Formats: sequence, C-alpha cells, structure tokens
Amino acid sequence: MARRTMRRRTLTEAISNSAVMNRALTKAVKEALEMHRRAGNEVAVLGNGKVVTIDSPKIPE
Repeated sequence: MARRTMRRRTLTEAISNSAVMNRALTKAVKEALEMHRRAGNEVAVLGNGKVVTIDSPKIPE
C-alpha cells in the first residue's frame, strides 16, 4: 500500500478550506464535551432560541 505524504497546511490555507475547518471544529467540540462529561460539568447550549443546560450524564458520548 502506498504511503501518503502529509503536507502541513499554512494557517491561511486551513482557514480558507471549509472542509478542513469543519473537521477541526467538530473534533474540538467533541473533545470539549468529553472533558465536561468526565469532569461532571454541565454544558450550556442554544436550543430553540434559548440557552439550556445539559447535565453531564446526559452529554452524548
């Protein structure tokens, strides 16, 4: 199997690429939610135009 060489993107390239930004933001949100869940902290989210909190046991994995 051929090995793919990975080229690091410049910040400007990454920001201008919506797919790259989507993956980065999705990963960051998942990590943040996992940290809150493990620490037992609730999170605040926007739901139907209102801020609501989710208790840590109800944070999706």
